[in-house]
Amino acid sequence: MNNSVVSAPASLLILSKLFDPNADVPNNSTLNQQLSVFANVDPDTNATASINYFGIGIGGHTFDHASHSVLYNERDASNSNLVNQIPFVIRPLTNDLNASQRSKYRIRKKIIIDGIDMYAYYLKKLGSFDRTPTLSHIDNGTSVVFPLSNASSTVRNPLPVISSVDVPIALSANDVEGIINSCILLFNESGHAFVSELAVYHGSDKDTEDTAGNTYKEVVNATMVSSVNVAIPMVLGNPIQSLIYKVMVKT
Repeated sequence: MNNSVVSAPASLLILSKLFDPNADVPNNSTLNQQLSVFANVDPDTNATASINYFGIGIGGHTFDHASHSVLYNERDASNSNLVNQIPFVIRPLTNDLNASQRSKYRIRKKIIIDGIDMYAYYLKKLGSFDRTPTLSHIDNGTSVVFPLSNASSTVRNPLPVISSVDVPIALSANDVEGIINSCILLFNESGHAFVSELAVYHGSDKDTEDTAGNTYKEVVNATMVSSVNVAIPMVLGNPIQSLIYKVMVKT
């Protein structure tokens, strides 16, 4: 997997929160704002925000028909979201996900396809993993642990220090089928189900209620922390179980 790129909105959010924990989320910086889903809704009182969600897209590559090869686009830190984000699953309003299924997804947006009202789910919750960052630097191609020290030094370390967390990404066979079906509904073909960009998002869950009176959790202030180019063709019956996304910040 290529190195991840920290987004400008995430950098701005981190610095804003360090100076003022109650700072508002900047305009034009969240997936909620882009998709008009709880775009300007505040989190619940005492809600805890964290990197707890991921999204997928098909805008990380282009296909060169002359050479019959895939060309990967450079990630741009100024982007607030993925280049061409796609939902994990799309369901008609009359056959929506049940409560247990819905609990795995966030950013539910009502869309219309061929005159039919649908719900599209654009983020998926991350599973459990060790969220403790590690410090390291790359020395002659090898990652070396960088120990913290209270002592000051006049000796300059020429190597950039990297803080990182390994985030496991998994897609079940049902997830893969949902992505393929979403591409068929959106693009009229399954060939678009080639995931070439991936991002993790920071936000907080909020209890909400749909028009039928059913309660569910939605994420607010979903800010893309970093993104990366990947090459993951969606194949029916083939789950993705061991993908590690290294979220890192260089200093």
